[in-house]
Amino acid sequence: MSQRQQLERIMEIDRRIRDEEYPNADRLSEILEVSRRVIFNDRDFMINRLGAPIEFDRVRGGWYYTDKTWILPGMIVTEGELLAFFLSVEISKRYLGSSLESSLRSAVEKISKGVKGPVTVDMDTLRSHYTFSAPMLISANEQVLLDIHHAIYGNQCMWMRYFTASRGKTTERTVLPYHLHNIRGDWYLIAFDRLRKEFRNFLVGRI
Repeated sequence: MSQRQQLERIMEIDRRIRDEEYPNADRLSEILEVSRRVIFNDRDFMINRLGAPIEFDRVRGGWYYTDKTWILPGMIVTEGELLAFFLSVEISKRYLGSSLESSLRSAVEKISKGVKGPVTVDMDTLRSHYTFSAPMLISANEQVLLDIHHAIYGNQCMWMRYFTASRGKTTERTVLPYHLHNIRGDWYLIAFDRLRKEFRNFLVGRI
C-alpha cells in the first residue's frame, strides 16, 4: 500500500483516539477495510516514529493517548513528495538563475526544518544520487525579476535600461510588462514598448 494511504489511516486513527472512541485493531480494520496486521503496523509507526503516546485501555477495550496535548506533526510528507520538492529546487536553481540560489537555499532550510513526519530525506544524500547540467544562459538578477513581477501584478509601466547586443547599444525604455517566459534557462519579458509602439521580447539578463 502507498505511503499516502498509510498517512490517511494514521489521521483517521488519530481522530478516533482524540474523540475518545477508544478504537482497536478489530474495529479499525473493519472501518478502514484493511487487515488487523496493517492497523497494528500503523499504530507501531505512530508510536515509534511519530512519538504518539498510545496505550491500551483494558476496560474500554481500545487505544487512548496518555498525553492529550500530543498532536500529529504539522507537516507529514511522503518520500516521493520530498523527492519531487528536491528535484524542483535543483532545477529551479538552473532556470531561475544563480542569483536566486541564496533565496532557494533559505527556503529549503525552512521547509526541511518543518518536516517532522514518517520520512526523513537528507538533501546532501539526494544530491549524490542526482546530477544536473546547467544550461548556457545569461543570468537574470533576482531584484530585476522581482521588480518585473510586481509591475506585471500591479499592471504598472516600468522604466528600464536595455542593452541590445546586436547593436552594442544601451537604450532607455518605458514598457508595460505582460508576461515572463523562460526558454531553455533564459528569462524573456514580453512587454509593450512605448518607444517602438509595439510588443517586444526583452532578454531579462540584458535589463
